[in-house]
This record gives sequence, structure tokens and C-alpha cells, in this order.
Amino acid sequence: MKMEKILSIFKAKLNEVRPITSDMSIVGLRYKNYIIKDFKMQRAETLLKLKNNPNFTLGGLAKHWLKVEGGLVVKNALTLEETLALREHFYQGRLEVFKLLSYRPKDSKLVSLDFNHMYLNIMRGPLPLKRGKSFKARGFVSGALAFYYIKYEMPPTVEPILPCKLDGVTYFVSGLGEGVYWHEEVEYFLGAGGRVLWAECICEFSHEAAILKPFMDVLIKLPDRQIRKGLANQFFGHLGLRS
Repeated sequence: MKMEKILSIFKAKLNEVRPITSDMSIVGLRYKNYIIKDFKMQRAETLLKLKNNPNFTLGGLAKHWLKVEGGLVVKNALTLEETLALREHFYQGRLEVFKLLSYRPKDSKLVSLDFNHMYLNIMRGPLPLKRGKSFKARGFVSGALAFYYIKYEMPPTVEPILPCKLDGVTYFVSGLGEGVYWHEEVEYFLGAGGRVLWAECICEFSHEAAILKPFMDVLIKLPDRQIRKGLANQFFGHLGLRS
């Protein structure tokens, strides 16, 4: 059966469920594997001036552009031990609610703070680059580009700084705790009145460089806010998908 006939049959079947609009296009057809690319992906490909893109997510599209157009392949040089330690101590973000809406006085105002294009702007800045060899040392060294496993104490009179996990949920608590944190987190913790009881460097980096800034500068100029945000956010997530 010719490809054109197969395509017409598939379109007829698909129209029984939902009509095909200009927001969707069939980009792959082999046996019974039908791949439909929506308008957002088509729009992103046009804005990035990519042709014959094999990816079907915004994150994959961003990585494809970085490799093909940017000439940059980012490889993870972490050891297995370092990778497991960092993944085990990954914490979700911090969300605080100070007053329930139902008890809000009529004359008060609610303020919501948000970071505009947070992931995109983070990736525009300097990122740590890994050494070829792992260096381990006891004790915390201020300013060293490293992740530290620390045991600490946070006074109850000071607002908690470092996150911890309890039953898979992220909390910020006072008292004794332990975990893996980036050096800037530890320095901020110490500046707020916390005490490091024991520390070991588990992963050290040689230097920082804004290696993704050229790509982020391309994304931030895209006229479609939803697409440039989706490309950056999904690309950020893709960087942590594999070991």
C-alpha cells in the first residue's frame, strides 16, 4: 500500500476522535507508529531555524540545537559515587505561605514573588566544570567550588537555612542535621548563625565558565515567551535525566 493511501486512512481514523488542525502535523509514519508534532514544537523549530529535527520535546529540541548549531556537547565527568551522592541529596524548592487566604483581612494586600525565567537566567551564569580526577578532603574550605557532606547544628532562634528530607518531603528545620550541599549554601548557612560540626568534600570542581550563555542569549531573544521558557525549563530538566 502506498504511503499516501496509508496517510489518508490514518487521517480519517484520527478525525473520528478529533479533527486535525493547523496546530498539528504528522511527521512520522511507519506501520502503526504515528508521531504527531504539535504547533508549539513546529513554532520552536521555526524560531530556532532547525530543519529535519528528530526530537519531539522542547528539551530534546534545545539539546539538538546546542549540539548542531552551538557546537557544544556537555558531558558529565562525575564518578558513579559522586553521582549517587548528589542525586540522593537533591531537594525540591522552597515554598512558604505566611497567611491563609480565608483569614486575610479585607484591607490587606497579598504579594506574590516569582523569578522571571529563573532556569534560563541561571544557565546564563557561570557553571562549575569538573576536574578529571576526584579530590576528597576533610573540613570545609570557604570559596572552594565543591559539594560537601556536612553534619550541622542550626540554633532554634535563627530561621532554618539548609533543607533536609523526611519521608521524601523537603523540610527546613532547626537543630541537628546532615546532608550534601553546595559551598555557597554552606557559606550562607554559616553567615546566618549555623555551625558545621563535621564536613567532607565529596565533589570538587576546577573552575567556572558561562558555557551555556551563548545558547541562553539566543533563547531569551525569541519573541514567544511560552516557547523560550519551555525550551529553557525542559533543557534544564534534561541535563539531569541521565547519569
